[in-house]
Amino acid sequence: MRNILKYNDNLNVILKDEVTGLVYKIKNNDYEPMHVKDILEETMQKIYKHLSLFLMEIKNDNVNNIRVDILDNK
Repeated sequence: MRNILKYNDNLNVILKDEVTGLVYKIKNNDYEPMHVKDILEETMQKIYKHLSLFLMEIKNDNVNNIRVDILDNK
């Protein structure tokens, strides 16, 4: 997470220390303080959502004939 957030393209989240961070909110056009735990939970939910969509695309298209039973296990 720290490696991803250290690049300029990812300035929507800034981790100040082990407990607090700042998150850019488009609706307010400003940074808002947030607990690192909450930032990590939201980030993991977003990653899970995108990976789930990616999995569904692979299963639906399956142009590479990937074994679906293996994908279901993962």
